[in-house]
Amino acid sequence: MSKAIPFDAIEVWQELGPIETPASANAVRRYCEDWQDPNPLYLQDSPFGGPVVPPAFMAGLTGFQLLGSRYNARATIGAKTEHENINPWRVCGELLILGEISNSPHTG
Repeated sequence: MSKAIPFDAIEVWQELGPIETPASANAVRRYCEDWQDPNPLYLQDSPFGGPVVPPAFMAGLTGFQLLGSRYNARATIGAKTEHENINPWRVCGELLILGEISNSPHTG
């Protein structure tokens, strides 16, 4: 039996998640080093009460984690995802990720 995502069986508005994801200071520091982005907002302090997680870190993490909450997404190559940040994600905090399958360019 194949573990591939059954794209022909996916239903629009199918809910994905919820997933709670932690962001350690070490993971954010390594991410910033890999991308050569030493922004103090991510590593030291921000107007939000401490360092925040980089938006690109969130975008890369959320799409595949959401799809993986329902399907085996390990061999998947992302074509298009969209996310909206409601509040900043603080380093050492947890992010609650919710989503759905959409056929619209913007569902917000």
